[in-house]
Parts: sequence; C-alpha cells; structure tokens
Amino acid sequence: DDVLLERAVVLREPRWLRRCCYVDVVNADDGEEWQLSCSEAALSDELAVSRGAVLRVSGQESPTLSKRGLRALRCVTVEGRGDVPEVLEEEDVVVETRPLCKFWARGRPCASDCKFRHSFLNELERDWAAKALKKKETFSTSTPLTTPKDGPHSSSSFSRKSLRHAIFADWILATFALKDSSRVLDVAGGGGRVAWDLWRKRGLRCAVLDPRAAKPLKRRDRKEMKKTTVPPPEHVSAVLDRRFVEENADFLRTFDLVVGLHPDEATDAILETATTFGTPVALVPCCVFADLFPHRRRKVSLLDLPVLTYADLCAYLLAKDPALLSADLPFQGRNKVIYRVNPAEPRPDLLPSNNADYVVAAIKGYADRQRRKERHSEMRSLQ
Repeated sequence: DDVLLERAVVLREPRWLRRCCYVDVVNADDGEEWQLSCSEAALSDELAVSRGAVLRVSGQESPTLSKRGLRALRCVTVEGRGDVPEVLEEEDVVVETRPLCKFWARGRPCASDCKFRHSFLNELERDWAAKALKKKETFSTSTPLTTPKDGPHSSSSFSRKSLRHAIFADWILATFALKDSSRVLDVAGGGGRVAWDLWRKRGLRCAVLDPRAAKPLKRRDRKEMKKTTVPPPEHVSAVLDRRFVEENADFLRTFDLVVGLHPDEATDAILETATTFGTPVALVPCCVFADLFPHRRRKVSLLDLPVLTYADLCAYLLAKDPALLSADLPFQGRNKVIYRVNPAEPRPDLLPSNNADYVVAAIKGYADRQRRKERHSEMRSLQ
C-alpha cells in the first residue's frame, strides 16, 4: 500500500548497506515508529538526513515487519522539512527523537546523565527488548563445553571466551614461579596476545612461534615499548616439528616455559618438545582433528580406541606423562589446561613428528575409511 508520512522525525543516524540507506523515523502525527529503506535515487545530494531532521516521505509499505517489529516503508520520494527539537509537542502528541538506551532496556545500570531514552514507545519495542535480554541471558548462562554440572565453577562465574588470553596469562603468572629473566615460548600464538600479556604484566622475555606472519603492532603496544627496556616479544615464522627442533635445539633450550592456547595442529608437538628438553609446559587444547591424527590412541581396559572427542584428547595428552596435571580456567569454551610445573629430565629421543607425517597419516586414514564405507554399501545392497 502507498503511504505518505508528512512529518517523519529521524531518530538515529542513517545506516548504509550496499546502495540502500536505512533510517529509523517516528511519525509526528501519531507517534508510531517506522523503518525507512531509501535507494540512492530517492535521496538527493542536497538533502541532509541526520538525527532530528524532519522529512516528508512517500512510498510503499513492506508486507513484513523489521527485526525490531517496526513497520517498514520502501521510499519513493524523500523531502526535507527542517529540524525539530529533541521533544516535539503538538496537539497532545509527544514524539521522542532520542534513541532507546540499550543498557536500560536490558536491565543494566546506566549513567544518571544518559542522553538516550529510558522509556518504550510501544509494545513492539518492549517485546524486542525482552527478546534481546532473554537471548543475552541464555548466552551468558550457557554451560561451558568442558565443565560438568557439578564442576568447580558455576556457570555465572565464567568470563566470555574473548578474555581467554588474559585469563590464561594471569593463570601462568600465578602457577609458575617465573623470574624477571625467564623466557616463555608461545607456540601457535597467532597475534601473540598471550605473550604480549605476559610481557606487559611482568616484563617477561617471550617469543611467538607461528607459521603466519607477524601482525602490525597496536598503538597501545608501541606506547608501552617506549616505557621499558625489556625487549618486546619476538616473532618466529616457523612450524614446530622434528626438523625445526633438530635445527634450533640451542634456541629452544633457552626457554623456561612452553605454552599454547588453542594451538590446533601443534598440540602434540608442544608436549613432545617440552618432554624433549624437560621444560615446564602449559597447554590448553582445542580442536581434536581426528582425521588429521589417526595415530592417536587411548587405552581403555584392554581396548585400544581412537581419539574422537575433546574428552578423549585430554585423556590422551595426560597419559603422555604421569607428571602432567589438569585444571579448568574460568572462561567459556574449551578451557581445560594441561600443565607440568617442575622441570623434568630431558628426553632427546622423543622428538616431535614432522608436519608431512601428519598429512601422510591423514591420507591413509581417509583411504581406509572410504574402503570401509564401500564394503558397508556392498553388504547393504546384498541384503
């Protein structure tokens, strides 16, 4: 249906998506909120669409509502009619042009001088805020993957996953007796957030071993580098495998601790390297990669079973060394850390596998599974 809004007050700054502009407005005649979608052709260059502006809009109403439950209008013509103050009052119609405060809508504390609106315009806006609050509560109270129902932490005490680097760094500093001269190797550290946290909080000498190139330094890190004489974490672009260990044994012996936070394919190599040099280690495993590592086996009674789940992976890693311990870190997701605090006797005979060995093993495992599937299909066709 064709709709004409004589006085549409812009509530928020427009949002551009590709070549379409989305504007939230409120009709000054009846106080109802609309969402406008305007093409470049409908907007003239001289027209300034900003918060508080008054527009004369004509177009066709969309048959469906917006995500917030608002009526949507596809604009054909848009004309400017000047500006209005924050609250427009005329003929017993009060129109709020301030956006809704999301903190207030979700029941969170807000500043006393908040410039946003602390009231709902209609029931649709109230329902939208209730659904957003329910979704956030469901996410924040979800049980982490590695924590049982009667685990050491309640679900509300877990921090969000994005804080895992800082939480892991704090746990390392609290668990290991590191000196100011200690060196820490962060394997598969990506951007080196764990290493930078250790350097920033204790001034430890760290190195990041990752095949990807180093990311540009953040402004915060560049400013802090000028305040200390301790060199920042160095980046080594390489893969931790047998070849790297054999060629850089002297370099690896200089470290007092080897760590890895969600190192993916480097999980086995971290423990094997720490065992080779007898170095303390702290590892938070993540992905299982059962297809890539079919040689992983775990003993259950008299059975030799493959490692298929995250629980299997943690049990498999703990079985590598009786001195290894495990603990749960307080963040959501894969949060089990496997560690050894004290140095051990070096085992130069236990070198990591080459990276190429994993690929060959994965190809063989894939071929075996394909043959089993074919035999299973043949047996089902004969039945």
